[in-house]
Amino acid sequence: METAQGALKIEALISGNLTRPQVSGLVSWGEGSLRLRQAGAQYKIQPGEIRLQGNRLTLPQLTLESQGTATFTGDVTLAGFLPDEVRGGVRLDNFKAVDKLGSEALVSGAVNLNGRWPDLKAQGGLVIPRATFRLSFLNLGPAALNKDIVLVRRQTPEKKKAADPQKQHEPEVWRNLQVDLAVQAPKNVWIDDRAAKIETAVDVLVKKRPGQEPAFVGKIQALQGRVLIVGREFQVTKGIVDLPAKPGAETQVDARIEYETGDVTLFADVSGPVSNPRIVLRGEPAISETDWMSYLLYGKPIAALSREEQGAAMAAGAFGGLATKMILQDFLGMAPPLTKGLTMWSFNTASTGASAFSPRWAGATPAATSCLISISEERGLYFGFLGTISEPYLLA
Repeated sequence: METAQGALKIEALISGNLTRPQVSGLVSWGEGSLRLRQAGAQYKIQPGEIRLQGNRLTLPQLTLESQGTATFTGDVTLAGFLPDEVRGGVRLDNFKAVDKLGSEALVSGAVNLNGRWPDLKAQGGLVIPRATFRLSFLNLGPAALNKDIVLVRRQTPEKKKAADPQKQHEPEVWRNLQVDLAVQAPKNVWIDDRAAKIETAVDVLVKKRPGQEPAFVGKIQALQGRVLIVGREFQVTKGIVDLPAKPGAETQVDARIEYETGDVTLFADVSGPVSNPRIVLRGEPAISETDWMSYLLYGKPIAALSREEQGAAMAAGAFGGLATKMILQDFLGMAPPLTKGLTMWSFNTASTGASAFSPRWAGATPAATSCLISISEERGLYFGFLGTISEPYLLA
């Protein structure tokens, strides 16, 4: 919780012995507000109360307002001063759950929480009527800012390993919690950023079993959209992310983006495990990857370029279209962090041509670095290959 404000009043009488106390009275509050750091939205709290009756705590209604409403109800039987039997739930009606870093999401549906403490079960279904996410909120791309979001890209088989100190201090109620929660959005969930605008549909089941981490099973599908690469607007013609039900199986992606140049259609196909996808660049009619880069940069085949333009296209094509591949991997949040630690570089932008530059890394300079920048004043493009010979990285 980031902030909370409002008046809280407690009127309670506790009697009996410590093992079986009896309580009576009220815990009441007036209008107020709270903000959760992870969600960012400001929630308005409506007045309400918790009733204390013998060995029971009853919450008739706690309502939060954020464009829509989220209404909590509950009934808890006590065993001493600890919960025993829990019955509760929340109903959401177009509730703006997220409002952070230019992203927002509305949620409707219901979730029920029942069971004997600490062995609880959460079941229900949520529908997302509308949502818009910036890449920075999802921690994708070069502007990852949101430390509260950690994307799970690969589920690996469980292996015996030393106990995680953090897990040892997990609350028992979380460790024992069972979750079966359906999350659906038939349309109108957007990734909306300068680099991409894509509408998606979501059909995912969130599952958790006692003693296990949550798992996400289902499918996320792109309905329409575009991805901007080196100033060219590629259309998303296919995009499916499969979250497998089998424990340890990797999340799979199957996607295609297309760009019409007039003479040829450029394709980029992405398939395989999200952690290490296969990215294939091709055209219709068939062209070489050098011509692919030439069409991407200049809109014509390499044979029709000037000497300087050919140098730029051939430098990019020499690494099999590395520019586009790394841009796509950056978009998926999977590019190897080879540029981390780079503190300084220089290049000459006075004229069209090529110039070398020397990167310096935090702590040391790589022994084998191959770098080139090719610049076009007309289009404002530059490319630089940096890193070791065996692991080049291209900046575009």
